[in-house]
Amino acid sequence: MDIKWIVVALLFFIIEILTPGIFLFSCFSIGAIFAFIINIFSNSLFLQCIIFALSSVLSIYFLKPILMKILVPFTVKSNVESLIDKEGVVVEKIHGRKSMGTVKVNNELWRAVSENDDIIEKDEEIIVLKVEGVHLVVKKKN
Repeated sequence: MDIKWIVVALLFFIIEILTPGIFLFSCFSIGAIFAFIINIFSNSLFLQCIIFALSSVLSIYFLKPILMKILVPFTVKSNVESLIDKEGVVVEKIHGRKSMGTVKVNNELWRAVSENDDIIEKDEEIIVLKVEGVHLVVKKKN
């Protein structure tokens, strides 16, 4: 019984430990373990390499997304990304996309343009759709 595939699997697991959050090398380790199992039953290096490649690709395709959901912590929107879908009030009239107005979101003043070239009057409520550079793209709240 040849242990080269176990050595390869251990090397990929060590590389995975040294590169946290990727989960790519652990998929190669799984491929090496499957190749080792085939090595027990067959001495064909070609077959072992095919099983290694196939099982590695399948584990990348199916297992990596599951591992990413389970093991990577939930990401929290931070800074300006947290403004998306927030409600606010127009402080200075917005003239479509041509001329920026000012909106107040989370007690902060932001320059803003409207989504569809709509004119949004002062004191109307808005919803933030996205952040473009240093200004917001907003629409009227229904």
